[in-house]
Amino acid sequence: ASVREELLSSPFESRLLKGDHDEQIQAVGGLMAALESAIEGSLSTRAWRVVYIIIITMRVFKAFHAQARLSVLTQTLSQAVVDVAHLMCIFAVVVAGYCISGMMLFGHALEDFATLDRVANKC
Repeated sequence: ASVREELLSSPFESRLLKGDHDEQIQAVGGLMAALESAIEGSLSTRAWRVVYIIIITMRVFKAFHAQARLSVLTQTLSQAVVDVAHLMCIFAVVVAGYCISGMMLFGHALEDFATLDRVANKC
């Protein structure tokens, strides 16, 4: 039996695109639409998982109020959140400066430093 005959046999026959060229293009278009829908659903599911993790984390911190020592920790973190946010802003500016410097110094010679996103991933 030739390869063509094997492909046209029972288990493979349903997987082949049948019909003329326009019907095949419509079938592929339908497949692409289904794939895009699945990807969008996956992204939505990931976003809801992140929200759920944040909620669980907040509930754990809320449970810390029941114990005196852990309550001190959560109160300290809540009072320091503004200062930590300012520190993160300064840290982001410093890291961005290093990334831009690395791209300008080594971008012409190293592929990992050719673009800003590659430098940020490398550093």
